[in-house]
Amino acid sequence: MSAYLITGPNGSGKSTTGQELARRGFAVIEADHEPGISQWTDMATGKPVAQTDLPPYPFPESWLATHKWVWSKDALSQLIDRQQRDIFIVGGAFNQSTMYDLFDKWFSLLVPSDIMKERLQNRGEGQRWADDSPELARSLSWNERSSKIDAAAGAIIIDSGRPVELIAEDILAHL
Repeated sequence: MSAYLITGPNGSGKSTTGQELARRGFAVIEADHEPGISQWTDMATGKPVAQTDLPPYPFPESWLATHKWVWSKDALSQLIDRQQRDIFIVGGAFNQSTMYDLFDKWFSLLVPSDIMKERLQNRGEGQRWADDSPELARSLSWNERSSKIDAAAGAIIIDSGRPVELIAEDILAHL
C-alpha cells in the first residue's frame, strides 16, 4: 500500500483533482475535512481552536499571525495505516512538511494566478475572495512562492491550470 499527497494553494485544484481520482476508482481522503486530522491551532499554546471560537472571515492578520491550520501527524499516520489499498491524501497545512515521510510521493499543484483568482471567485463564498480581500491577496502571494518551496523540498510539480483529466493523468504517470 502506498500513500500520496496532493497539495497546493487555495484554488489550485486539489479537491477537484481528488474527485477525479476517486471517480477513477482510487481511494481519496480530503485531510482538511477529515475529523481528527486538521484544525486551527493556537501556535503559542499548541491547543486547537474550537469552531465556535473562530473569528469571522476574512480572518484578521493579527489572528493569522498566531494561529495556523495544522494536521495531526499521529492521526494522519493512523488513517494511512488503516488503508487496504493505495490512497491519495488531498489538502495542505502549515506543518505539512513534517508529514512528508508518511508519503511515497507528493505532488504540488501549480496554477497560474489568473486562473487561481477566477476559481476562488467562482466558489460562491461572497466577499471572501473579492478583488480587494486580504484573503485573496494572501492566497495569490502564497501561490507565487509555494511551488518553489515545494520543489526544493522534493515535490513533483504538476501544472493544474489545465483540465482536471490531464492533471490526474500527470499524477498517475508518476506512480
